[in-house]
Amino acid sequence: MRLGILTFHHSENFGAVLQTLSLQSLLASWGHDVSVLNHASDQCHPWARWRDPQGRFVNPLERIRGLLHQRRFRGDFSRFRNQHLKLTPPLSDPHGLAEAARSLDGIITGSDQVWHFSREPRYFLHWDPPFSGRKISYAASCGTDSQPEGNGREIGSWIRSFHAVSVRDDFSAKLISKITGREPVVVADPTLLVDPGSWVQCPANLPSDYYLLYHLGPPSADLALWMHQIQRQQGHAPWVWLNGHADRIPRPPPAEFRRWHAAPETWLGAIQNCRALLTDSFHGILYALQFQKPFLILASDRFRRARLLDLIQRYDLAGHLLPPWPPAGQIPGAQPSANTRIKIQAHVEMSLGFLRRALSTP
Repeated sequence: MRLGILTFHHSENFGAVLQTLSLQSLLASWGHDVSVLNHASDQCHPWARWRDPQGRFVNPLERIRGLLHQRRFRGDFSRFRNQHLKLTPPLSDPHGLAEAARSLDGIITGSDQVWHFSREPRYFLHWDPPFSGRKISYAASCGTDSQPEGNGREIGSWIRSFHAVSVRDDFSAKLISKITGREPVVVADPTLLVDPGSWVQCPANLPSDYYLLYHLGPPSADLALWMHQIQRQQGHAPWVWLNGHADRIPRPPPAEFRRWHAAPETWLGAIQNCRALLTDSFHGILYALQFQKPFLILASDRFRRARLLDLIQRYDLAGHLLPPWPPAGQIPGAQPSANTRIKIQAHVEMSLGFLRRALSTP
């Protein structure tokens, strides 16, 4: 089949780019002719970079730090996309999407947070003239369990035209079920479906033994306390902080090594080679699981909390979750359990079955 993927590949976000590549690679390995519809959300407009995910204006100092480092950051992502993704020519508007879609047998929207209710209709595969091929959502997420009111009925009508509907998390399933009357399948993120080994590159100029901090939420005083306590209880090694923001960079934590930009392949390498990972990143956790690395989860940021807690419950990761502030006693264990591996394997097998049926069922 000739398939298109519509997602947030254009974002300078490690998880967003790698989940796109993972889904493209899986579908191509099954013999499909796959392309990524090269369209950027209106929310990637330059003015949007002055606001955080909640729509609040960012600290000007954060934006200035971003301006200092974003050129190389964006350059690394652009090179990676051009090297690994099979991109269509740029599609600037719904008309361009409609024209590109005419040559496709099917379109898959997702993964990632493409189904927040504030997204443009095109992420629900709604444009004029309507797409007549197979419509599939794979691991689409609403992002948070709280959505804007007022447009749910319209979004529900768009989703009801899909041939197969799947989401990434339970709260998204509940939201979509409420507006469509359909029960979506909750599937595994594409990054769990393929081996990322061929994309990994060891980052230069890092110590041979280090703890890795990849933290996307707002800075917190508790973060430095956790970093110190982990070193004290788990054995001393330096901290490496890896920045995950292209446009606005919060005040960096007190790490011995700071990396202001990285390419997706060296981000993977930093996770693969660390002693342990401390993170609030959904995809950071998934790649720690892929590489069988110890990790600890910070879930205090309200914007990310729902999807992290869903991941924790689904794969039995409660033992990795840190409390809101460092206790005086022992920190949680960081090694994934055998039960976690069993749950992931079963979920991956179910997810692959969903996708095969979605592509083959008339």
